[in-house]
Amino acid sequence: MRSSTRRCWPTKGPGSKLSLPESVQGIIGARLDLLAPLEKRLLQDAAVIGKVFWPGAAAALGGTPGHGELDEYLHGLERKQFIRRERTSSIAGETQYAFVHVLLRDVAYGQIPRAARAGKHAGAAGWIESLGPPEDHAEMLAHHYMSALDLAHAARRDTADLAPRARTAFRRAGDRACTLLAFAAAVGYYRAALALWPLDAQEQRAGLLLLLGNALLEAGEAQQAEAALAEGAATAAAARVSALHARIRVLLADIHVSQSGPGQEALAECEAAAAVLEAEGDLEGLAETWRLAGKIRFWLGDSPADQQAFERAIACARQGGHRRVQMRASGNLVVTFQTLPIPPDAAIARAGQQLQTADGEPWAEAEILAPLSLIYAYAGRFAEAREAIACAQAVYGRSDAKYTRAMVVAASGEIELIAGDPATAERHLRDAYEAFHAIGERGILSSVAGRLAEALCAQGRLEEAQQMTEEAQAAAPPGEIEAQARWRAARAKLVARGGRFPAARTLLDEAAALVSATSWAVLQAEILMAKAEVDRLAGEREQAESSLRAALRIYQDRHATVFAEQAAAALASLAGRPRTEPA
Repeated sequence: MRSSTRRCWPTKGPGSKLSLPESVQGIIGARLDLLAPLEKRLLQDAAVIGKVFWPGAAAALGGTPGHGELDEYLHGLERKQFIRRERTSSIAGETQYAFVHVLLRDVAYGQIPRAARAGKHAGAAGWIESLGPPEDHAEMLAHHYMSALDLAHAARRDTADLAPRARTAFRRAGDRACTLLAFAAAVGYYRAALALWPLDAQEQRAGLLLLLGNALLEAGEAQQAEAALAEGAATAAAARVSALHARIRVLLADIHVSQSGPGQEALAECEAAAAVLEAEGDLEGLAETWRLAGKIRFWLGDSPADQQAFERAIACARQGGHRRVQMRASGNLVVTFQTLPIPPDAAIARAGQQLQTADGEPWAEAEILAPLSLIYAYAGRFAEAREAIACAQAVYGRSDAKYTRAMVVAASGEIELIAGDPATAERHLRDAYEAFHAIGERGILSSVAGRLAEALCAQGRLEEAQQMTEEAQAAAPPGEIEAQARWRAARAKLVARGGRFPAARTLLDEAAALVSATSWAVLQAEILMAKAEVDRLAGEREQAESSLRAALRIYQDRHATVFAEQAAAALASLAGRPRTEPA
């Protein structure tokens, strides 16, 4: 069955009124009333399935003739232009039909007595369950159970017999929606499942709350995610499910890190969780834990410990067959290459190895291509950088993954900033800034604001740039080294343009102190470039030249072609010489 079954759903929800003019509804109803009783019943049963239906599904609802007669009636309805046979079918072994117009389906559905609709939707769900692997038709199955439950509730009928199968269907539909990056839909499914799970089924409820919290986080609803996870942690603790409790606490730590910055407390949480999960043999949870530990170490500038953590996450996820965690950790590993612990060409080659593990899956490739695009830009390969980020945008631009979508947009802005196009960079960075602001993310918001200040400054819009550094400062979590260093470097250049050189140097000294204990040599070089700019404006030519040469050495050592050219050009300009290529 095809991955998307959304078009097979009835377009009118149970109990909703038809919004057709009475004259149109009456004409269609009159046409239906002229049909033979079995033809009319068949069309009504087909309408329960949706605008698209299959003979087996209609037959499963009862009230239809046997197989041979069923084909004859279907052919008759086709001749009378009520339905049409489609060339292909999304269900193997079943001919697929569609109503010639959705209004025909709506009126046929509306003619079914309300009391009978719930049973028919339950029958449709039973037929779908007989088809095979539930992930292939999870959304359609969930729709019919949702309709059956809603109609039964409206009729004040007992739903105890429907609830067990329905809640399982909703959970599977949520899982399926997550694989399609449809996190808003996943949230709805998980909440529907949770509403049907008994309060005393604590382990199952805690597992659902973990899934719900993760989907909410992906959808950019951090506050709601935290509330769901807090409930999940309490439920798991009450049920004495140690592995599940550890996994929920790791996800809560992830939220706290994004809001308050990385620190040793979060690392300690990861270490404690890893011990529990390893003892329990929970490879997926272990992979998630090592992934968070890697992110924290990266934000703290602790290399190669960050890469080692991501590699352990990849190994655990691969061993357990947890594809999504594996590819996300692979993407995180590629992010660490952006600090250029190895030359760009070597980083690109290693990223290429990770890209091969994506096996052609667009979402998995996007996890690698987004961070890889910046490494291409560092190497001056802008066509490849733009192509890579465009591929990632094609995947995430139409998804509910708000955080990741904003990250991809921010990367587009950074690429253009490196390429020397501050106006285009501003457009992308402003979009990313607004997206992060909307979802309440602070750490990345501050870094994006710092880069946006650079883009504005490059266009001579100094007051706007100053305001953006103030917003970056306000948003930057205390332990977020890059964010804290970046707003200081950006503001120092603005302060120096106003002649306040001591204040500018103080800001840069603070930025350098923050970065000195990290492995982020490229960020150290950026601060040196900012120092050179301040010294140039202050008329301290020798100090400016010293900073530029130090930055150039870092860039050359890291083979960061574009940045090395920019440093060499600044040196040449300072000396009043024509620009030459760096040695």
